[in-house]
Amino acid sequence: MTLETRLRLNYLLSQYKTKYEKYYSKTDFEYVMKNFVTKFDSRESIGTLLLQAYEDCGLSEELSVNLYGSFINHIKTDCDINGDLLEVGCGVIPSLAKSLKKQQSIGTITVMDPVVKIPQYGNLRIIHGTFTAQTDVSKYKLIYGAFPCRATSTMIQSSYENDVDLYLALCGCVEGMPYLDYYEYLFDLEDTMKSLSNKTGRNFDIFEYSDLPYPLIKTYR
Repeated sequence: MTLETRLRLNYLLSQYKTKYEKYYSKTDFEYVMKNFVTKFDSRESIGTLLLQAYEDCGLSEELSVNLYGSFINHIKTDCDINGDLLEVGCGVIPSLAKSLKKQQSIGTITVMDPVVKIPQYGNLRIIHGTFTAQTDVSKYKLIYGAFPCRATSTMIQSSYENDVDLYLALCGCVEGMPYLDYYEYLFDLEDTMKSLSNKTGRNFDIFEYSDLPYPLIKTYR
């Protein structure tokens, strides 16, 4: 990393700190401060806390592994994003949704997460809360998420029960789940969706893209 790049990153980080520190937990913001500069030129996948920050700062296109950029490109190709969308697990700063909103011709994007506390961000609709089986999704054309971790199973169930399309980039986390490994987790998800598809007539696909680290799930009519 050049000195010029390091100085620019430190300046952007200071600006980011001024705007958003108050919306983070102490632990999460310490992580961002510690890793924002050092992980910028990493050739490995970067966690969502940093992805949110880089996207907000306009740095994603410079990353060796631009997961948010890849996700946006694929959801635009694989789904119709022109409608009312719900992003589950948007994180502290919902910068993925803000960038995706710029790609819409019509429609809205609502974001939902128990950790999102910022009152306004772009022209997104923000819900501070946990996505559950009781969450009303009737007004949405598409539910989506990028690496939403524990919300994954609930999102799948809601998609089938409410007949709403789903587009989901899986994360690689099975922490706290009763699986021996990640492949057992994938097999279980597939079996669940096969059963739900047989009951509801909805279709599903599990597929991969080389520029995303884990499979994606899509449900549709």
